[in-house]
Parts: sequence; C-alpha cells; structure tokens
Amino acid sequence: FVQILKQTKVCTISSATNRDPASGLEKAASSWPKATSHSFAELGLESSKSKQDYPSVVATSPIQMHCSLENFVGLEKSDSDDHDDNALIVLVVENFVIDGSVMSPATEEMKKRPNVKAKVDVELIQPVLSLGGGKICPLKTIHSMPRPVKSKDGTTWTSTDFDLAKPSPGQGNFDTVEWKFRECEGGTSPLGYNALTAMVMPRPIGWISTYHRKDPNNTNQKLAHLAPYSFFCNLSRSAKRPLVAFSGFRRDNGKTPKDAQNDAEQSKYFAYNMVTETLAVPMNLSAAELPREGSEFELAGLKVQEAILVDAPIVADSPVRFECKYLKSIPIGSFSIVVGEVVGIGIKESIVTDETLDPTKLKTIARMGFMDEYGTLDA
Repeated sequence: FVQILKQTKVCTISSATNRDPASGLEKAASSWPKATSHSFAELGLESSKSKQDYPSVVATSPIQMHCSLENFVGLEKSDSDDHDDNALIVLVVENFVIDGSVMSPATEEMKKRPNVKAKVDVELIQPVLSLGGGKICPLKTIHSMPRPVKSKDGTTWTSTDFDLAKPSPGQGNFDTVEWKFRECEGGTSPLGYNALTAMVMPRPIGWISTYHRKDPNNTNQKLAHLAPYSFFCNLSRSAKRPLVAFSGFRRDNGKTPKDAQNDAEQSKYFAYNMVTETLAVPMNLSAAELPREGSEFELAGLKVQEAILVDAPIVADSPVRFECKYLKSIPIGSFSIVVGEVVGIGIKESIVTDETLDPTKLKTIARMGFMDEYGTLDA
C-alpha cells in the first residue's frame, strides 16, 4: 500500500459501518503485525469507481474521501519488519462525498450558525471501529456534553453532565452532497460548516498532561497542565517502542502553540490519560481556556500523580496511562502534530481479565462529529 501510494500520490478512504460484512471488517483489522492488503472481493465488499483519477471506494460506504499525499514523515525503523520504514502519512482530502441517507435536519443549536443546511448524523451512519486483533466494535450510545462555560464574572467554569443525546430525528430529504475542499472558501462545505470531524469518527480522546515551569532552571516549581485533544492516535506498534501523536491548533493565526505542545517541547515529556465515562465531566472541564498560569487539574478537581519514567503529571483515576518522551513537532498549516515515544504504560488491574485488557471494563468514550457529541462503545 505504501509503495503504491508513494508512486500514485492518491488514495481513497471509505467509512466502515454496520452495512459492511463483519467478517470482512475483522479480516481487514487482523492483518497486524504483517502488513497485508486485501482485494474488495476477499473482504466481501463491492467496489465502485466514483472518481477517474482515484482508486475505487467501498460502494456501500455513506462517506467517501478522495485524498492526495501531502507528506511522508519517516519514523523509527523497525529491525523486525521487512516492509517499508514506519511513517506518518499525511493526506489532504481533496474531495468529499456524503450520501444523503446519513443526513438529518440541523439541530436548533446548529441553526444558530448561518447557512447550516443539515447534520451528518452518526446514528444514521452506524460507524464501527477496530479494537485491535481483528475485533470490531459498534457504538453503543451517543451523548451530548457542550464545552464548559465561563461565568459572567470570569471566576468559575461549569460543565453539563455526560447526558444521553436526543434521539436522531431520522433521515431527512437530502441529496448526496459532494464538494472539493480547496474550492470552498475557508473550508466551509455546502452544508454550511467544515464537516471533516463529522466524517472522521469515532475518534479517541488524547487527554494530554504536561508540566509547565516558569523558570526552567528550577525543577521544584512546576504547574500541571491537562487538556483533551480530539485528534490523537497511535502511530506505530512495530517500531522498537510505540509512538503516539496528538494534533493541536495554533492560536494567533498559527503563531502560538497550545500549552501541551509548548510544555512538551520545553520539558521533552508528556503523558496520555485514557478518558472513561466516569471521567467525562472532568475531561470536559479541562478543555476550559485557562491562562498559562492556571492548572486544569485544579479546575477539574483531579488528583495529580507523578509519572514513573518521565517528568510529567498523570491523572490518578485514569485506568490507562502512557508515559511519553517528546520526539518532534510537525507543522501542518495552522496545526501541529506532536509525536512522542511511549516509554512506559500503566494499566490498572481493575480493567484486566485473564491477563488481558478487557474492553468491557474500560468504558472508554470517543469524540464524534460535533462540538458536543461523544459516543460509548458496545465492547
């Protein structure tokens, strides 16, 4: 796949849903550690050639993206692999296609924004995700939790509970929507908003914790920072050590990185903390826009625990923690991709069954399409 992508510079992405045969999805998800490509027929999928200059897509997929290769960032080479070096592949989505069957009428909250036409509805999409080892998991419930709100006097922040979202109103009378991102001013689609996050989901939440020091020479004075990032992923499992990355928007027209990036670059460490249902509200509170001298741990009422192998704070109640050594920051437009090497993993015994991490005990949550949407997994 990588060699073909390097040659052609284009690829397609089709969303995986409950419409697809489970056996095909499981086969596609169980090819690690040896990278294996499969034909559409081998996975029991029907293909469709929708764009002349791009590969075929899954015909039944309600969301399709036609992409070009933007960057190929080399990562740590694995001594055990006989295929291409591990790399971060950065794609530009040139063309979006959303089938009208997965769009519902815009919510009242969405209508507050101008020109919003419809909602890309996760309940109509029925997405699935991979848990690794060939295990495929559908969504269980959809929740609504808007970003935290600051009081009028600016002294406090509040969050709603992790409430179930209102049921989908069902399919609206919408035609299939197609547009080219580069032709949309400011990236706004015909739907009236940038629909990328509604198309790339569910997404794991990168709850990133770091230390900030006013005086780098004073190791005793440090402030614990914490923030959720909805663009987070593991980059490599087959290198000498696992690699993870989170992506954050740079403020002031791309000039000022957020605290997590700043701290990681200065201290050379950060930590990832898994978010579960019981930690949903504290996680949301940690998204508050605090000044650099404020601590989200304190705001959210979370206990700080020291990491064992790196100089970073961790959320004491999180059941899974990655302790990471900062590797590099990769600028992509007004965003930065921050890459770290996982040098230690902490897992609480309460989520382990037969010496294996048990997804049914995790009760982790994922980010969905819009600012207030979250999902739980039917693991």
